[in-house]
Amino acid sequence: MRLAIRHISRYRFDDQVTHVLQRLRLRPQSGPGQTVRAWQVTIDGIEPTLSYADGLGNKIDLVRHERATRAEIVIVAAGVVETQDRAGILGQTEGYAPPWIFERETELTGAGDGIRALADAMPLEHRSLDALHWLMTEVHGRIAYAPQTAFDAPVDAETALKNGEGTSRDHAHAFIAAARALKVPARFVAGYLLADGPAQRMADAMQQQGGATQQQQQGGAQQEALAAIQLAEEDEESEAAGQSNRAARRSSGTAQPSLGTQQQSAAQMPSPAGHAWAEAYVEGLGWVGFDPFMNRCPDERYVRIAVGLDYRDTQSVTGSGTQPIGVDISVVQSPELV
Repeated sequence: MRLAIRHISRYRFDDQVTHVLQRLRLRPQSGPGQTVRAWQVTIDGIEPTLSYADGLGNKIDLVRHERATRAEIVIVAAGVVETQDRAGILGQTEGYAPPWIFERETELTGAGDGIRALADAMPLEHRSLDALHWLMTEVHGRIAYAPQTAFDAPVDAETALKNGEGTSRDHAHAFIAAARALKVPARFVAGYLLADGPAQRMADAMQQQGGATQQQQQGGAQQEALAAIQLAEEDEESEAAGQSNRAARRSSGTAQPSLGTQQQSAAQMPSPAGHAWAEAYVEGLGWVGFDPFMNRCPDERYVRIAVGLDYRDTQSVTGSGTQPIGVDISVVQSPELV
């Protein structure tokens, strides 16, 4: 499948700020299941001049913005990625970080009593593929989708499991925490998703119901909700939805359309670049993707952007001194390069 992706982010400078630095994780890389045919990142029409790979293998652009030269910052990431359905199996991918690095707990993936109980309840051999599928299904059933939490500050996996609600980020963290409790390397993945068919109609209806005022004040939370409902409805309604060719999410206004509170700075909040899922390392297979939010393994509708120990390693735009003012994202099935 060939997917055309366009992601536009706009920021304004904080008061008294003369310049800002931002790190951009907006470049997908070719690898198992995806081939980048064309991709460009620009800031006000100009490509970044300094790029590097972080310790986890993510491609990062480092940019500096001078307040004197622009009223706002406009970041555009766009291109075409060809994808394949590999049933979630990436295999023995190359990278700087060995699998055992991803057994390390973080603040967001620590194992409390609830996570350990979940891991202990596994009825299968811990490191088997079947066991990880069981874990994916169990997390899917224990954490309900709660779009209202999209504006909340990120919570750790233990809290998300205890609350029984969250977004795809929380499903991924819970899966990762339980896998690591069993000494299975697991990592967080951020990327884009194509949703289409009846899911799009449901999303459009929900958007109309929200109203213009709510879209301005809670645009990000609603758009993340729309994206997730699009995907869930797609699976529940019909596999034929995969033949449709458009899924788009748009938001604008004064609030950051992503996770976190409206008052947080761009340094603390990820841009709503799409979906989150997990990957676990299985002996004999290598890295395998698991999406506990959708209760399925990633297929040709998924595009990987960045990986990390948790979502904080994968934020698409980070840096202090700015406030987000709008995001426009579209993912389209395309028959030709754009």
